[in-house]
Amino acid sequence: MFKVKKVYLFFLLFVFIFETSFAAQNKDYKVRLITKGLHHPWSSAFLPNGDILITELSGKLK
Repeated sequence: MFKVKKVYLFFLLFVFIFETSFAAQNKDYKVRLITKGLHHPWSSAFLPNGDILITELSGKLK
């Protein structure tokens, strides 16, 4: 009986996670190109004036 409850709880958890992931994908996102020529963008930081610093895997700062 305990095994059945465990499987049932696992199934409910799976359904909950699956359902919430679909709910997150229904947003209206806008994709905008901000720069070209990046080989391996690694991290970004936003400055107070709105500029963005982007580092590459090689260590270059753009």
